[in-house]
This record gives sequence, C-alpha cells and structure tokens, in this order.
Amino acid sequence: MPPETPYDRVRHRYQTQQVPWDLELPPPEVISLTAELSPGRALDLGSGFGRAAVYLARHGWVVDGVDFIDLAVAEATHRTADLGLPIHFYQADITNLHFLAGPYDWAIDVGCAHSLTAEQWLLHHAELKRLLRPGAHYLLYGRLHQPPETWGLDESHLLTLLQDGFTLVDHVHSTTHMPDGSSWPSAWYTFKRV
Repeated sequence: MPPETPYDRVRHRYQTQQVPWDLELPPPEVISLTAELSPGRALDLGSGFGRAAVYLARHGWVVDGVDFIDLAVAEATHRTADLGLPIHFYQADITNLHFLAGPYDWAIDVGCAHSLTAEQWLLHHAELKRLLRPGAHYLLYGRLHQPPETWGLDESHLLTLLQDGFTLVDHVHSTTHMPDGSSWPSAWYTFKRV
C-alpha cells in the first residue's frame, strides 16, 4: 500500500534510498541568490541531507536546517559533523518552529512547504513572519497543485497569504522532470520580508 501522508511518503523515500534530491550542490536558483546576498543567518526548511546548508555555510552563512524526517536529520548531521561549518540541524515540523529565535536573513525551501495544507500554511506563514527580519529573502520552490492530487502549492492561496508581511520579487513557472520519467508543473518564488 502506498504511503498516505506527506510524512509517510517522504520517509518512505529515505527508507528505500530513493532520494533524487541527494545531490552535491543545491539548485541553480539557490546558488544564484547566494552570489547576490551578503552572508548572515539562513534557515533551510526541509533541509534533507544538508546540501543547501553546506553550500551556504561554505559561503559565509550561519545555517539552521529543519526537516521533519528523522533519517534525513541524522544523515545530515553525520555528513557535516567533521566539516567545521556553522550548521545545526533540527527535526521539526515547519509549522511549529517555536524553538528557533530570529532574526534570519534568508529562508530557503526547496520542495518542503508544497506538502502543507491551507491550514498548515497559516501556521507556517506566522513562523516565517516571526523569524525573518525586514528585508530578508524567502526563496520557495514547489510542485504546483494539479487535481486530482490532494497536495501541491495552491498558487492563488500562497500569493494572497504572503501579501501579509512579504513582497513578491520574482516567480518562474517551469516543469520538473524526475529521474523516473515523471514530471509536473512547478514554480520558484522569491519573496522579500517587509
């Protein structure tokens, strides 16, 4: 029987070592914005095995990574233990980050929040507003909602919700192609905290 919840679905990928995002470098969009921004504190949401966190830390950032999958956090911690980089990983749900204190200069989400429901987005939005300083960037990548799927970013809801506290700087629609031959509509969004 296939996994039912987003947690089950993603944890199953880690258990079966079907982790197509286990790459050395983060996506080009992260690399490009890293080159434009001055280093500060970064929050890597859905940090996985830590590829973005490591890249940012090597470019002068102090990074906190958050993932809700215990296997991902354990492996990220193991992979970075001897690197001497300012990174700390936490196992948590991105709708409840009470243990973190801002301000952060940048939050990155490459494929995490697209699994949130509308109600969970309200909680996550409140955390983003609390943790990001005015002028901070929020880079978000996600699969766009396509019925009959029950998950994916509802772009209209996202853009309406983030009008409270954020300005949309840029967005790019694309199609994501997976190694197994599947594909889906996706988008990158760059927001700025006001």
